[in-house]
Amino acid sequence: MRCSKKSNRLLQVLSLTVFAMPLAAVAVSGSYSTLAAVTFATVESAAKAQTSLLSVTQQQTITDLLTSQPLTAAMVLQDLQTGETFSHNADAKMPLMSVFKLPLGVLVLRQVAAGTLQLDQQITVQRASLLQNTWSPMLKLYPAATFSISVRELLELSVAQSDNNACDLLFSLVGGPAALQQYLLELGLRDVQIELDEKGLHQHFSAQYQNWISATAAASFLRQLASGNLLPAAEQKVLWQWLVDTPTGKQRIKAGLPAGAELAHKTGTGGSDDNQLQAAINDIGIVTLANGKRYALVLLFKDITLLQPQAEALMAEITRQLF
Repeated sequence: MRCSKKSNRLLQVLSLTVFAMPLAAVAVSGSYSTLAAVTFATVESAAKAQTSLLSVTQQQTITDLLTSQPLTAAMVLQDLQTGETFSHNADAKMPLMSVFKLPLGVLVLRQVAAGTLQLDQQITVQRASLLQNTWSPMLKLYPAATFSISVRELLELSVAQSDNNACDLLFSLVGGPAALQQYLLELGLRDVQIELDEKGLHQHFSAQYQNWISATAAASFLRQLASGNLLPAAEQKVLWQWLVDTPTGKQRIKAGLPAGAELAHKTGTGGSDDNQLQAAINDIGIVTLANGKRYALVLLFKDITLLQPQAEALMAEITRQLF
């Protein structure tokens, strides 16, 4: 929504839901596979219920923040212990941007766990085949025309530093965007579409909208990741450290968290058109408070005419009001 609404109307668009079904996973031939049929009820199918997750005042404040700016926002906050959920516009199709590098990292690490790939495996790269005018710290690290880089470093560059070229090299190892789409469907995520890699997303402004997800589906993925059922312990630990240590998005969710909180997260940032319309600004992650309480938090913005620092400050303020 692009304009402010009266408070009583704003509250009507919020859904307060309880996810009723637990996660489950089984080990199959040494790899981990989530049972989509028994993951957990989605926001669409969960029964609406009163919740103590947020006070009525908090609900109204958050709704006002989400609807008072020139952008479209989607949000989910879920208590990972009780399943209580507060959401806004959670079924809307929101551009994924670099958020897809998180599930891609999981997919690659699953293949590492299965023995199909090795973290120390070297990949030969032709610099000329890479995107040049894009965010890619790898280009500075490896200036040679031909170079070798390990799967581990590609993962760290893609997940922690959001390197676009590293992302596409990882896609080439697992079967491309179609393989990631299939994996997410197997996890029970319905509202998600991944058609393009980074090279495809760079083709034109509208391409950024071809990869999308709902806040509901993003929260579903975070819940499964937090459960520890997507990866064996060793791979989970490696991934988690990258998500905690990432230098991206310091002014988004992280800036609004209370002292002592830990955030394991992945950001995404879209480009702008000639009219300064920015496709997306995203941040999704798992918040662990100092008291041990854990939450999945999804904040997705699209069609933004605010300056990026203003949109990031809005994310920080929403987080501040939540916790």
